[in-house]
Amino acid sequence: MTGASPSRWNSATAAHSDRSAESASVAMLTVAAGAPYPAIHEYGGTIPARQMLPRNGRVLSFPWRGRERFFARVLVPAARMPERSFMRSALAEMAPEIRAALLAVTRETASRVAPT
Repeated sequence: MTGASPSRWNSATAAHSDRSAESASVAMLTVAAGAPYPAIHEYGGTIPARQMLPRNGRVLSFPWRGRERFFARVLVPAARMPERSFMRSALAEMAPEIRAALLAVTRETASRVAPT
């Protein structure tokens, strides 16, 4: 999987606020388009093998076998990630509440702009 810098992600944030007398909650969802990590967890897949090189120094430092070790480079093997749905399963579980909230907001908005 190729990585994208967080500064390059296109983020979109959606919020729904329930201001009724019974509840004062705000639900927020942030989606980072182009972020590779949510997709690999949601759908599964293989992260290809890669080589890690130092960025800010001459060597990499890791605790290894009880001691701090230094490496000029580290070969990271490929990793198979199983599917672990979090968005699809959460959306399926919350679908009735999401539909009800959208319908309520739509009705409220329509009643404000409807000619009287």
